[in-house]
Amino acid sequence: METTTARPAHPLLPPDFSGADVERLRGCIRCLLKRGSIFRERTGQQELYDWARLNQPTLEAVANLLELRLAWDHESRLVQAIPEGTALLRHLRQDETLVLLALWYDYDTALRDQGVDPFGFEPTVGALLTTLEAKFAGLAPPSRTRLREILRLAERYQLVEFEEEDPIETAVVRVLPTLRHVLPFPNIDEWHRLHRQHVDSLNQSSANNESNVTED
Repeated sequence: METTTARPAHPLLPPDFSGADVERLRGCIRCLLKRGSIFRERTGQQELYDWARLNQPTLEAVANLLELRLAWDHESRLVQAIPEGTALLRHLRQDETLVLLALWYDYDTALRDQGVDPFGFEPTVGALLTTLEAKFAGLAPPSRTRLREILRLAERYQLVEFEEEDPIETAVVRVLPTLRHVLPFPNIDEWHRLHRQHVDSLNQSSANNESNVTED
């Protein structure tokens, strides 16, 4: 009597993968592309994260085909996709970058100097506006409406959690560990280098505007 060998679920995947494994893999890739990360503590992502931990080599191989490098943070129970190909990189607007830079600095300081838990840094929007004014002197802070849009964008990519309040200055912004991978500075000196770069850009833009006004 002849025995038949079961066909693999997909020719590029391990032979012991089941149809359920293929669906889990698809779910992981969809979440990584849409959200930028898989967070076990988030609703609907617990099973994806647990599957990803058990099948890390396969998920990394598939992500590599999409020019994504996976950063694993087992302590925070998350895996984050870092784009390596320029076609996948999101080009942030300058005001979006400045808000994330300010959050990164205060988050890093809280963890490094104050021993705050990675999920325990929760500044208010009012505090964020204050730190933006302090770190980028001369820069008009984003309007309340624009800042809300930036924080919603950051929340969509699982960089922060943001619950709106009225007035918005009292709303709490919970910074998530994923922010450190999106802005992966090896040390604070690198943060200062990028900070100076943006300040110089702002000053140059301001000087050009004044020159244009004078010529008119």
